[in-house]
Amino acid sequence: MKAKLGGVAFLAFFLTISLSAQSLQERPLAGRLVGGASELTGGEGFLLPCEDETLSWISPQGQLVAQWSADERFTAWASVGPQRVSVIPLLSGRVVALHWGNHALRPFAQTSRDAEPSIPAVLGDAGRWLLGWNDGWVSIWSPLTGHKIDVFLGETPRAALYDPGWGFWIRTRAALVLVRLEANLTRWPLPESKNPGTYFLAQGALGTLWLGGPDGLYRFQPAIGKAVHLGSFDSPLHGIALGADDGPVVLGNQTLFFLDNTGLVKNSVALPAEARSGPILDDKGGFWVYTERGLFFGRSDGRLLRFWPTPWGGTPPLLASKGDLLWVASDWELRLLSHQSPPYLSWSQAGGSPQRSNFCHRGVSYRDRMKAWQGEPGFQVLEALLQEGTRAGQEKALELIEARQKQGTLMTDWSFANLILLGIARSGVTDVRLDNGRIVNDWPDLRLRAYRVLAQTATPEDRNELMDLVEREYEEPDQNEGVLALAHSGLDPDGELTQLLERLRQKHPGDQDLAQALLEAAQRIWTVNGPDAPSNLASLVNSLYQGNYPRVLRVQAEKLFQKMIESP
Repeated sequence: MKAKLGGVAFLAFFLTISLSAQSLQERPLAGRLVGGASELTGGEGFLLPCEDETLSWISPQGQLVAQWSADERFTAWASVGPQRVSVIPLLSGRVVALHWGNHALRPFAQTSRDAEPSIPAVLGDAGRWLLGWNDGWVSIWSPLTGHKIDVFLGETPRAALYDPGWGFWIRTRAALVLVRLEANLTRWPLPESKNPGTYFLAQGALGTLWLGGPDGLYRFQPAIGKAVHLGSFDSPLHGIALGADDGPVVLGNQTLFFLDNTGLVKNSVALPAEARSGPILDDKGGFWVYTERGLFFGRSDGRLLRFWPTPWGGTPPLLASKGDLLWVASDWELRLLSHQSPPYLSWSQAGGSPQRSNFCHRGVSYRDRMKAWQGEPGFQVLEALLQEGTRAGQEKALELIEARQKQGTLMTDWSFANLILLGIARSGVTDVRLDNGRIVNDWPDLRLRAYRVLAQTATPEDRNELMDLVEREYEEPDQNEGVLALAHSGLDPDGELTQLLERLRQKHPGDQDLAQALLEAAQRIWTVNGPDAPSNLASLVNSLYQGNYPRVLRVQAEKLFQKMIESP
């Protein structure tokens, strides 16, 4: 193993290269990775499961920190969780939990079945992991406590992810299965796929599931329990990621498809070679795709801008937290591509997330997103104005944003603009600064201007922060404009937006301006979703029709209600 890690040790050289310029560094590695590399939390390095049955912990400086010999082959990458725990499946049916720390990899728990594991371990909450085998069984296992619940699916699990609001979603050849943490099981049948290939699951910011596999792509809305087949998309599929509008970007055999959030194709890009893994997306329309000939970087308008001729080596690249790409090609050379780029938005890759098999999305919290843009010069300018904490600073930031919106270039020039607008909307509401008990950063007129822009630019990624702000907003004009911003995308697959609209109606039953905003929001949700809109939307519209509001508004509500009840 020393000979092998002699090559890996060169990682110290190229992991420290400046990100200010793109560069591809290569060093030999004796043997392939199994499944792919995994990144440890806290920037403490990588786990490399190799074909020689050893799991190596490599530091960011390229040094061998620790190594563990399994004495049998791995079947997937090492999934990483909290409390320095990693879980990895083995060919015999064993699944081993290891603790990494103090320069050692120490196995401390294991479970097994007499069958080969079929998926990587998927992390849930409270230290519980989903495990799956090809005999049709899955287990919810807590290695720290030893507790395990076995559930019989009857089919081999092919892909899985964890949804905190629902449980573990599992894709088989012929079904989508939901296994809740208490082991209750719900199954939605799908046409059985007879073709070999890889299966994928991706979940958007609003909860919609996208199911990819040899038979193409499905869209599934958990609140409705309905799967819609969208097409084959140059099957077999090799990966799914999600764009800023929560629409999937699907990697077919030799074509990359860009879809909107309803599943309609917006455009496609032909690739010069057969695809193998990806895509990895950024906020400016850029994508990375690995083909059999090597790694391509291109734009959604069809331009292929860069090419690295490193033939496919069987394992997808790992996107590290600093934006570097780490992979092993067919010549068994370990490569790291260092570069400066916009923040990554979404990616399809092995080992990319401790919770989601074959798919990962950057953190959607306001702080996570602010952190992701720290290296962008334009963002730094606007954030500095925001951080002044003064009316003048926020007004200047708004003027710059409004000027670009007027030119029609806001979201192409500044993809981060919504974060600055949300920061302004937070002032005096969730970001409160006091001086002798008096709020000194409460500027309702600036919040109103921010909401007016957000009503034209808000994306599903903004929804959680917007919902919190709109419910807390105490100035009625600001709240009304915030409602329109929330409804901009028209998406509400989990029904939470409609529930918020109803709460606002009940809180302000006689507010005519709010009622008008609620009706416009309901119309937008119905226009986008049609019969697939949340079931409680009709109740909201009926309440507006029956309420004590001007006749014009009630007539509009009645017409919309009639459309809804007459729809098949």
